[in-house]
Amino acid sequence: QFNHLEDLLNYLISASNMEQAFLFDIQTKISIATDSSPTDMQMYELCCDMIDLLINMSEIYGRSNDNVVQTTEDDGIINDEQSDDNPDDEDDENEGHIVNGIHESTNSYSNYSFSTTPMVTSFASMTETITEPTSNVFDSMSSSVIKLTGGRALYLKEINRHLALICVLREEALTKQAIIEYNVNQLKKSILELFHLTPQTSSSSVAS
Repeated sequence: QFNHLEDLLNYLISASNMEQAFLFDIQTKISIATDSSPTDMQMYELCCDMIDLLINMSEIYGRSNDNVVQTTEDDGIINDEQSDDNPDDEDDENEGHIVNGIHESTNSYSNYSFSTTPMVTSFASMTETITEPTSNVFDSMSSSVIKLTGGRALYLKEINRHLALICVLREEALTKQAIIEYNVNQLKKSILELFHLTPQTSSSSVAS
């Protein structure tokens, strides 16, 4: 699963002109996956600070818990077939194939071999991020861009209420933010499908 996540992140950064991408557990602020490029620890720490900043800002200026947008279109993939009866999924339904090949990576990543040193050594830790409670300020609309000195920027997009994608990119790459958001949404669906399919695969292998 870690190799698959790494491959998906590799496709994302190559298609969207990014430098690095991290998949974070929001509650613990631990990266559970990253691309194959060497990790810049300074950027890693800035990503953790970005999560704290977004949570703090959302708690002050965001909507109350009673009005938080429910991410049924995201958690529905994990909880089985929510997309058919969710009227708010027009954007997802209109998204076809990924720009520059991100979507195809979900079917072809097994053909690629990337070395990886996962920061989390058990897939059980990954699935815990799906079930454990976390801050209610993250929802399907959560995203943020922070511009740094030196011409870099951090781009955050929620995957579901428990996971967030943070990308490091050059500021000029933001001129094509529509392509970035499209590619990130395709990556988001692929990650949720991976979390959905893996428990089924594990249970079927045990039964056999």
